[in-house]
Amino acid sequence: MLFVNASWTFTHKKHQSAHKEIWRLVTEHLLRQIAAAQGGTVFLLLGREAQDVFRRSIPEPDDFPRTASIAHPHPTAYRGDTYFNGANPLISVNQALQAMGEAEIEWWPFP
Repeated sequence: MLFVNASWTFTHKKHQSAHKEIWRLVTEHLLRQIAAAQGGTVFLLLGREAQDVFRRSIPEPDDFPRTASIAHPHPTAYRGDTYFNGANPLISVNQALQAMGEAEIEWWPFP
C-alpha cells in the first residue's frame, strides 16, 4: 500500500502548483514503475487530478495487464453524510485484486 499525493510536499496553497510541477516527473516515473511490476497492482485514483496524473503516466493501460485502476471522487469533493454513501472504493480495490487472482487487502479492523 502506497499513498501518493501529486504535490508530495506542501508549504502553502499559493505554492501548490509549483510543488506539483517539481514532483510531476517523479510521480509519473513512480507510477510507471509500479504498473510494470510483476504482481497485480490496483491504483485507487481519488479525484480528477489523480485520474489525470494516472492517464499521463499510464497512457496505454493495456500495456500493463496486471494493473487496474479505480476512479473515485476525492474525499473533499463529497458533500453527503458520509464519504462512503456510494460505492466504497476500498471494496472496489479488493474486487479488482480478486479479479487478478491476488489476495484482498484487509482494510479493517485497524490494529
